[in-house]
Amino acid sequence: PASRPSPGCPALVGPPDTLRAHVMAAAATYGGGEGAPAGQKRSSVEQGHEEAPGEHQLSEGEAEMLKEHGRVQLTLGAGSRPRYVTVVRLPGGALSAFDSVCFHAGGPLGLGDIEEVGDERRHCVRCPWHDYFIDLETGKKWHRALVLEEGSGNLVPGSWKSSSNSMQRIHSVEETPGNSILVQLRLEGACESDWWAHRGECLAPRPA
Repeated sequence: PASRPSPGCPALVGPPDTLRAHVMAAAATYGGGEGAPAGQKRSSVEQGHEEAPGEHQLSEGEAEMLKEHGRVQLTLGAGSRPRYVTVVRLPGGALSAFDSVCFHAGGPLGLGDIEEVGDERRHCVRCPWHDYFIDLETGKKWHRALVLEEGSGNLVPGSWKSSSNSMQRIHSVEETPGNSILVQLRLEGACESDWWAHRGECLAPRPA
């Protein structure tokens, strides 16, 4: 489809330190507890909510934010249920877009550090709340279980393993030869992060 800005899709932009202060303050207010109750982690469509696919071409200001800080926070989608999406520039220059709120407990995943994980050195974002590693290509969670070390009997980290399914929704992001950047929501099927994706209170500053 032709590139075009989405109507009604303002961006959440600002210096990373300011954004980090806001979301970490929200952690104290919102709690950062367990995820959605069992059986309730369903897609927006399954929950009875209509969600129009959204696409957004980064403005000059957003593109500058991405260039300067390596990421930009966006609000995408039509209607009263916007979706919070983070776009990051990965080492090597590729771009990735993903749901900003962590599937596990509503943490500020969009502010997490980018790290390389596993023997394949997968690019992952690390949730600031509970250190969950999310693959920025597949949306799967990477983890290392503790195992008994032969001989000493000590518990040590085992090998890296990924979840069988995608846990965090990854969206489409394309950079044209003219340096314009188009982000498109990918909403096929259900994903664990759908439960949190519209919850702006997870990203709001703590009330005074």
